Amino acid sequence: MKRVAAFALCLLPVVVAVHAQDRLILSGGLVVDGSGSPPRRAGVAVRDGFVEAVGTIQPQPGDRVLDVSGKIVAPGFVDIHNHSRNGLLTEPSALSQISQGITTIVIGPDGSSPFPPADYLEQLGAKGTAVNTALLVGHGTIRSLILGDSYKRPATRAEIEAMSALVEAAMEQGAFGLSSGLEYDPGFYSATDELIALARAAARRGGIYMSHIRDEEEGFIDALQEAIEIGRQARLAVQISHLKLGNRRVWGRTAEVLDLIGRGRRQGVDVMADAYPYNAWASGLSILVPSREFDSAEAVR
Repeated sequence: MKRVAAFALCLLPVVVAVHAQDRLILSGGLVVDGSGSPPRRAGVAVRDGFVEAVGTIQPQPGDRVLDVSGKIVAPGFVDIHNHSRNGLLTEPSALSQISQGITTIVIGPDGSSPFPPADYLEQLGAKGTAVNTALLVGHGTIRSLILGDSYKRPATRAEIEAMSALVEAAMEQGAFGLSSGLEYDPGFYSATDELIALARAAARRGGIYMSHIRDEEEGFIDALQEAIEIGRQARLAVQISHLKLGNRRVWGRTAEVLDLIGRGRRQGVDVMADAYPYNAWASGLSILVPSREFDSAEAVR
């Protein structure tokens, strides 16, 4: 894949992509480096697609100098929950991402992913995408491969072992971890023990566990605790997808959510969460009917 420099010029119309050529110096910008340090006025030198220096930089003959006064210079952003797996193949320039300063995306969230990963990653490599891409192997995808149409039940021990082997194979092929979508079929019917086993398979290769948890409404406490427990028992980092309180009945309970995550971290589980940058969310109607009794007026009330 082509490399782009790991920075973004916020508030500029486009992100500047730097390829292997002369050194580029960004001069006069306000550097926000992502470390938590206060913003500072500094120059940034980039060579061969990599940041070479940050600070007071004297231009040399042959350097290309770009005055970015009044702009913010920041590392490229990571979009940790991205559904562009097909879009990257048709639009490898990823203009919608790089125009926002995103230089790395994580695909395969919510338990759904390409499989096998090697085939998909080979296609991306051939396309030469503009963004770095990390792929998660989807629990739902794996579950469908092993259980087929008979997924509305807990998996057997033999099926869990078969799924674990597929997760390990995916990790060997370049997956960064395991994702789950537990409000969706077929992950909806999985037991916690199944998820722990598959997370352990990912952990053996240094992977993470990302989860659209089992309930984002009235059952959010149990769902969050389940995700944290999976991380604790499998000994891997946990990322909670699009953290939210999904309906009016649980609004105002954000402190409980943050307390659960903080408690998990204090107990040694590397658990984090991401959130939408907007005040809306979208999904299928199935998640509003946990009983799956779609023809029951009482169930859908």
